Amino acid sequence: MKKKDKNIVGIDGCDFQMRLHLSEFCRKQTKAINLTSGNGLNFGWLKREGELLNIHACLPEAIRENNVIPFNKLDFPYLSKVCKAIMGNVEWVVDYLNEIIVKKIECNITLDVGTDKMCSDIMSLIHTCYTETKNQVYEVASEECRFIKEKETLIIRVSNSGRTWYTIKCYNKSREQKEQGNDIRQGLLRIEFILSDRLLNRLLKRKIRIDEVLQEDSLEIIFGEFKRIFGEDVCDGHITPHIEDISQLLYEEYLTSSRKISDVIARNREMIRDVEILRDVFKQDYKNRKQEDISSKRMSGLKKYKLPTGILKMINDIRHSL
Repeated sequence: MKKKDKNIVGIDGCDFQMRLHLSEFCRKQTKAINLTSGNGLNFGWLKREGELLNIHACLPEAIRENNVIPFNKLDFPYLSKVCKAIMGNVEWVVDYLNEIIVKKIECNITLDVGTDKMCSDIMSLIHTCYTETKNQVYEVASEECRFIKEKETLIIRVSNSGRTWYTIKCYNKSREQKEQGNDIRQGLLRIEFILSDRLLNRLLKRKIRIDEVLQEDSLEIIFGEFKRIFGEDVCDGHITPHIEDISQLLYEEYLTSSRKISDVIARNREMIRDVEILRDVFKQDYKNRKQEDISSKRMSGLKKYKLPTGILKMINDIRHSL
């Protein structure tokens, strides 16, 4: 992640729903209809499914040609126009706009992490932390954690009692855009939290209508929840415990191998997701032996092993840039 880049949390897709009353639309319309902004951009659709009217709106695509940059604070001046564009596409269909409620919202950030390999390495680490760390949150979400390597996509559903709170979705945004024919640089990582109506209702303390969620104060609360989930749930709840577990395991093996770090690396290369994990091993050893800490010098000697590097720093930088 380049220091000069400012990371901005924003909204992507929003799903709304209402129960239809009997009307011509309810009886006859079965095909999806595009939502069109005042700029002539298609930014979503509405479709009848039985007695329900489902609406999907991609907010950034109402004001720009793609959604690489999510709809964020800098776009708030356009918020009223976007809301009116959605309502304008819907009002000819229903007479009960105040009954349209929010079902889910995609809150995300697009990060320049430098290379496609770094995108993959970060997703792989997060996947490992959710499937190998022994804590309560993992036990809830474990069966819903998938890393689809061929599509470079990570999906984690966090729930309890069978009901979803939110879904984590990480993927290579550069690859997605290139597949859509857009010329874009490599190394763009999308981190997205899909917030369910259950979580949104708790955050905003009510069932929220379409016009209520598309307000600055509501979106600020949602942006804050993104930062909380990444910091408390992802980093503190999973990444940190996992790294601590691996560091301790490697330290114990370091002792049993007569402190031969080459043997530790040879036997556990797949486990060492970032070379910085070995710094913890060295530091713990010097501390327990009450010796001068020369772990930095030891680290410089590990370059020849070509272990992954920079991943933990990148994640830490992301957290502190939000």
